[in-house]
Amino acid sequence: MKTLNLLTATLDDIVFDGRNQAYGAYLLRRLYNRHLATALAATLALCLVLLSIPILVQRLSPAIADVALPADPGIIKLEPIILPPLILSNLSQLLRRQRGQ
Repeated sequence: MKTLNLLTATLDDIVFDGRNQAYGAYLLRRLYNRHLATALAATLALCLVLLSIPILVQRLSPAIADVALPADPGIIKLEPIILPPLILSNLSQLLRRQRGQ
């Protein structure tokens, strides 16, 4: 490459000087910045759309978005369950078998 061309040449031009530029790597390196910018713009657009969906839903249908939570029920009293004797005897037999008795 001539000295005059070195001042205006890109790094890709310098690297591929005297090499085969037709097989694809030269073109990929030249277009890399354009592909990177396109990918960045697409990613930012997708993030913006995904982050704005909840805001749009809230603005378009406020009745659905502002659902009132039920009041605090306080302490819930649990009632004991009384099992029939047949189930109790089967349960005790299973427990004995598991313990190895």
